[in-house]
Amino acid sequence: MHGFSGRRWQAEQVAKIVAWANSRNDYLGLAFCIAHEYDLAYGRLWDYSLGHKPGEAALYTAGALIDGLPYRPVDTHDANIQAGYFGETLMVWREQGEGEWPLPLDAKQTWVLVDVVGRVRALATDSSGSARVPLSASPIYILPAALYRKLTAGGSRELADLN
Repeated sequence: MHGFSGRRWQAEQVAKIVAWANSRNDYLGLAFCIAHEYDLAYGRLWDYSLGHKPGEAALYTAGALIDGLPYRPVDTHDANIQAGYFGETLMVWREQGEGEWPLPLDAKQTWVLVDVVGRVRALATDSSGSARVPLSASPIYILPAALYRKLTAGGSRELADLN
């Protein structure tokens, strides 16, 4: 819960750490301890919190969409943009600021954009298949809708409207 944006920062950093570890072959794994919190407002000191944290959602999302899949770096031609493929899933974010990034995609497929905590939406493409991807410091995942369904054992209700 450190950082200027609190719990959102937690989710962003967890996803980036998972990507970093999965992009290397000299790491066996990571361990996270999200169960404890210091919550003086409610009188609890290092007690188990019953509420879920965004970091947990980020772990689940990264675990479903990139964990264990082969890594391939992407040269974005912009030092401010970090990107890589894990299998067919593209994970991308900006180091600073916000902006759009042009991304050529296969126009014959339906694409989805998944945010750091697992919310999914259709990713619009033009007639040539190019998408304008909104980027910020918060990692996103871009992948074909069919692959999303496969990786998440059926996908979510949001995908029902995509086809």
